[in-house]
Amino acid sequence: MKKLTIILFFSVLTILISLNESVICSGEIIINHTNTDLSQISDYWIEQVKKNTKVYFGHTSHGAQIINGLLRIESQYGSKYSVATGWSLPEEEGALCIRDRSDTYDPGDFLPTVQGALSSNPEINVVMYGWCGQPGGTNWRGLFNDYIVAMQSLEQKYPKVTFVYMTGHAQENDCPGCNRHLFNEELRIFARENNKVLFDFSDLDAWYTGELSTYTSPLWCTCAGQSIPREHPHWGGGNWNNPCGHTTYESCDNKGKAMWWLLARIAGWTGESDPIPLPAGSTIITYSYMIDPVKSSVPSTARPIGVGDLSTGTTTARVAFSEFAANVDIYVGVQIPGFAKIELFTPDNNLIPLNIASPTAWKTATAGPIDEVVFTSARSAIPFGQYTVYTVVVPAGTSPATFSFEMSPFYMWNFTVPN
Repeated sequence: MKKLTIILFFSVLTILISLNESVICSGEIIINHTNTDLSQISDYWIEQVKKNTKVYFGHTSHGAQIINGLLRIESQYGSKYSVATGWSLPEEEGALCIRDRSDTYDPGDFLPTVQGALSSNPEINVVMYGWCGQPGGTNWRGLFNDYIVAMQSLEQKYPKVTFVYMTGHAQENDCPGCNRHLFNEELRIFARENNKVLFDFSDLDAWYTGELSTYTSPLWCTCAGQSIPREHPHWGGGNWNNPCGHTTYESCDNKGKAMWWLLARIAGWTGESDPIPLPAGSTIITYSYMIDPVKSSVPSTARPIGVGDLSTGTTTARVAFSEFAANVDIYVGVQIPGFAKIELFTPDNNLIPLNIASPTAWKTATAGPIDEVVFTSARSAIPFGQYTVYTVVVPAGTSPATFSFEMSPFYMWNFTVPN
């Protein structure tokens, strides 16, 4: 009977070929005043940012608030938050490296330089531009249209680079404050509706400890009588003479913290600090194959295996999990076309036939997080057909001899992929 339940457990993997679940993948990331708590970002994601993220950043004085904040965070908290900036892209080991163009007043100055920057530094994978006071002008809508057209053109040309949109600051009052508020609101709507990545600089300016600072727009402005967000008095209240790029040092720190949030989210962090709970029952999630895995503390939204961009002619299987609440055992396998048996990945990422009596776990007694390539090959070298790929997670120490598909707790993710 025990052997039968084990067979049922693994046989279900082949049955799942016929199942399908549509997945909505959203690229939207919005960073604002609610995203400044560094303690919520695990050491793992900080290290992932430093290891894998290279930034090209154009700005003048207001954008320098972010750079100054990052440098001040390193000075306050140590090398964990190490950052290196320079006119050329730094190559400092163990640091977030930023090619910093602090001479670009207008997006028309900066965005045309992106092609050259990416050509000379193809490792750059995040590009962003920070406004000064331009959105406060009367032609804010024309500026907005030119900005999003230029940004989307770059996104289409460089699909593997993340382009970060940014709202203007919130220091002006009177009619310029109204204009930049209209610009910022239009950009927020655009970002939400088009799944963009947005650093909401203005929102960070206007909020402090749950309080939104506003002023009433004069009657002669487009926003006549409306409450318009403005830089909070705690951050300087619109005083351009403050020492850190026209704001206070504390405001710079706050924006530096938000920048770490932004880059951690781009790197793959979900923004959730809670771990993945241990399985309490049987949970089966079928999803369409993904280019990259998706980490999530919610099992139903996690997509633990990605297979890379198949259009390149290469299959690269990558397994990624957020942290678990306690240790688990993880099984990763594939059913190869023309073979009845399932092949399991060993701890050293070799494939071996499934042994029903004693299946081999890929990882044992681990709480994660995990992000590891288990397989890469030219598609031409792989047999033609449909592959079923699966991942099974059980509490650490679960014995195959006592496992029951009907009674034992487990998570199972699976998808099919063509070759």
